[in-house]
Amino acid sequence: MDHISDIKLIRTDTTLDLSQKAEKGILLEDLFLVQRSFLPNALNYKIIVPSLKRLSLIAPLKLNNVSEVVIDTPLLKSLQIINRSGSLSFSEPMNNSEVLKANIDVILKRPEKLLHSLASIVHIRLCLSDSEVVYPHGCCFHRLKYLEVCTCKSEWFLLFMRLLQDSPVLKVIKINQCHPAINPHHHQSNQPVSVPRCLSSNLEIFEWIKYEGTQHERELSTYILKTAVFLKKASFTARSDGYKEKLQMLQELSFSRRASSTCELVFN
Repeated sequence: MDHISDIKLIRTDTTLDLSQKAEKGILLEDLFLVQRSFLPNALNYKIIVPSLKRLSLIAPLKLNNVSEVVIDTPLLKSLQIINRSGSLSFSEPMNNSEVLKANIDVILKRPEKLLHSLASIVHIRLCLSDSEVVYPHGCCFHRLKYLEVCTCKSEWFLLFMRLLQDSPVLKVIKINQCHPAINPHHHQSNQPVSVPRCLSSNLEIFEWIKYEGTQHERELSTYILKTAVFLKKASFTARSDGYKEKLQMLQELSFSRRASSTCELVFN
């Protein structure tokens, strides 16, 4: 059985269709696609690869044209999309119901088609910007166990709370700021009416990196601590290097009520 090792897409409208080659035993399992900044026009492309298992779509920061992408990869297991130029658009949901792990770091005005296509995901890292509609109501991430969310955009909280409600078997939560903050002081910290199932039944690890101890962050942290019944470890890494600031944050968290009597509180 032959494997394809190198493919170059240089036209502005490209369809990569390897379905016929797959029937002949020629397989492509890994695809790393980089959009070059020197292209004068948007690169609109379709990726139709029945055998593909790992896909990476990378774009530089400075791109002015919006590219439309269609992905038809039914056996895909791992997906990485990095595009913070706002130059990416998904014209239709992806055909990749087998994706288990994803790293999504994009600026999308309407990311719901992308997230709706990842309903079977097990492990995901998300940084979504410029979005109000995160994904359709009724979408359940019934297999999601590991969730990492970036806090660089103020709307992250809306996405995070939706995912808490819609990810019943979630075991690990990691909160981190991976990029410079945008509108850092604008938050809507309304807590859910009912405790999410993942907190009452499954969550074991909660980690917050670059924790500042703001009122919003304290409210969210204490809410998780007092509702996560099976929490084993809660870890906080402070942004501040000051001893007094760290001590105050540690005291505030250590005095908060915890639903799990065996939860270990770690402050770095």
